[in-house]
Amino acid sequence: MTTTVAEAVNRADLIVVAGPGARAFVEDRKLFAKASTPYGWRGKRSVLALGCEAPTTVSECETTRAIAGDPLDLLRELKAEVGNKPSAATHQTAVQMLKDARFGVVVVDPNDFDRFGFELMMALVKELNETTRFTSISAPAAAHGRGANLVSLWTTGGRLRVGFGRGYPEQDDWRFNGERLAESGEADLLIWVGALAPDLPAYASKLTTIALVPPGTKATADVVIEVGVPGVHHAGSLTDAIRDGFSFVEAGETDVHPTVADVLDAFSAALATRKGAA
Repeated sequence: MTTTVAEAVNRADLIVVAGPGARAFVEDRKLFAKASTPYGWRGKRSVLALGCEAPTTVSECETTRAIAGDPLDLLRELKAEVGNKPSAATHQTAVQMLKDARFGVVVVDPNDFDRFGFELMMALVKELNETTRFTSISAPAAAHGRGANLVSLWTTGGRLRVGFGRGYPEQDDWRFNGERLAESGEADLLIWVGALAPDLPAYASKLTTIALVPPGTKATADVVIEVGVPGVHHAGSLTDAIRDGFSFVEAGETDVHPTVADVLDAFSAALATRKGAA
């Protein structure tokens, strides 16, 4: 029950902005600034903001309502009311907006919710689909996170986090949490692929660290290797949040720097040579 930004822009007559991160995503990208639509039935838009101020960049907007409070609590209360269950609070106007929507979309930011919050949001969307059409979009993770997740999914069958320690891919959020591995002593080396996110995590100080970072980055790692940035120093395919897919981006500079793949391939070749010599 998720859709692309392009579909949400064209179809949604109700935009539910759940949390400050979602609002920032809508405002910064001006997601709903486009007024035109190929669907004549859409009509004017309405905005329901949960736990944040209503965005100001939504065009063709005739109704705006903002409800203060914790967005997770508000989703829980709305879920109960939509399903005619007891609720800790009453939001009659908001519930009616949800039920009256022809095509509603909930916008969320993964940084505002844990997995249980996402499950609650999806449960609300599922319930609304019993009587109308509802879906969701989420703000993309920084540093090509959505793209990395998609690549992991289609190559291993599982989303990040994935491990290969037993010779085959395994998906486990807890086992392969970098911070936990560092704290427990299960890991003793960190290779930080930071071409798009050069800032090292706090737990890097507990591990021997090799940092692959853009040229000129001041990284406090044991070994620092400067690599090219996709779309800047070399061509690359990057996630396009609006098209919800990958876009090929040509290099913008002529400086020559190795790609992350070049460096990792060199590591693998050196390890294979060392293993063969042993």
